[in-house]
Amino acid sequence: MARELSVDNAAAKLEELIDDVITSRVPMIISRDDGNAVLLAERDWIAINETLHLLSVPAMCESIAQGMTKSIDDCASELDW
Repeated sequence: MARELSVDNAAAKLEELIDDVITSRVPMIISRDDGNAVLLAERDWIAINETLHLLSVPAMCESIAQGMTKSIDDCASELDW
């Protein structure tokens, strides 16, 4: 669950917040009157983008779900690329 902090409080301790988000991997919502922003670890942002990309490929969801039901013993030991 993300934590929330005002933009003024976040600005006062930005370096500490960045360290905390990287270490804990818990996003921080930085709020202000005209909208909010989210601070998250770069590796989490990369993972989110990879997931969004995979889910944008037609039939990828079905392929992943089908693969999750397969036993590891039923998988090829060598790839035919």
